Amino acid sequence: MSYLLEKKLKSSSVRKIKLFNFHDLILENCYIEFFSSPIRGFKRESDCLYIVIVREPVEYFNFLLNKLMQENSNLEIIQKMKLNLSKMEEEEFIKWLKSLNFTILYNPQTFHLDSRKRVKVAVKNLEKFDYVLPYVYIKQYLNEKLNCKVITKDFSMYIKNKELIKDFIYKDEELYNVTTNIWEQIETNNYQSFVKLSCYKGIVDKIEGNIIGGWIVKKGTDESLNVEIYKNDKLIRKVKADLFRKDLFEQKIHPTGKCGFLVRFNKEVFKPGDDIKVKIQKIGYCLRLGEKVVRYLKGEINEFCN
Repeated sequence: MSYLLEKKLKSSSVRKIKLFNFHDLILENCYIEFFSSPIRGFKRESDCLYIVIVREPVEYFNFLLNKLMQENSNLEIIQKMKLNLSKMEEEEFIKWLKSLNFTILYNPQTFHLDSRKRVKVAVKNLEKFDYVLPYVYIKQYLNEKLNCKVITKDFSMYIKNKELIKDFIYKDEELYNVTTNIWEQIETNNYQSFVKLSCYKGIVDKIEGNIIGGWIVKKGTDESLNVEIYKNDKLIRKVKADLFRKDLFEQKIHPTGKCGFLVRFNKEVFKPGDDIKVKIQKIGYCLRLGEKVVRYLKGEINEFCN
């Protein structure tokens, strides 16, 4: 168990863990309470740690298909789905499935976090949890860190082609990307609660061959923070984020607007394929990469990202 989490759980202030479980997980040897979905907001209890698990969308889509296939239902649609899944090719089956407008299969994990399937609301609800955990890490985290025995069930991957089901999972894709980003921040920060980490907000919104820039704020303060720039896990520059950003001042994101940074190197440093991270010094919080920055690093664009 991580030191910080173990210390929390042993303290008198934390008595239980609550897990938002929509994966049919069975947990043994632990004192975890479950609460159901869809989430309708919850009031945090001071003596609880809150955990949510989000699964890779193609896997979760197949997980739901398996659940439907295992149902002893006499509903005609379920029986027909079982028949068609067994005799049709993937593409033909998905085309038929789309014709049903079977809403339970459209962005189901987004639904669990917001019944109206609004990604922004789902993400806000996601950020209320102390630990936002990608499913792939459940055994590593729950077994090793919380000493819980996790029992999972194998299931068939009926549909493996992500492109075929993109209309079913595009919101879940966005949600999962947020999940992996949050989990990276939690891991980087020695498993600190994301509720604590969420007091920081920032983004890398500019990058080119020899330029990188962005901004970072700590909510509720006018502090200018120091950041570290990493390329392929190597520290290449430290800088204070104290440049004036008129846009952030006018939007009241920072009280003075002095929260930006812009670094120009003497030679080309950044190129597509690089792994770029910008972290708050001593805190380890990783700034999010803006959409255009991500596209630049993927080689999709080569102009300066404004």
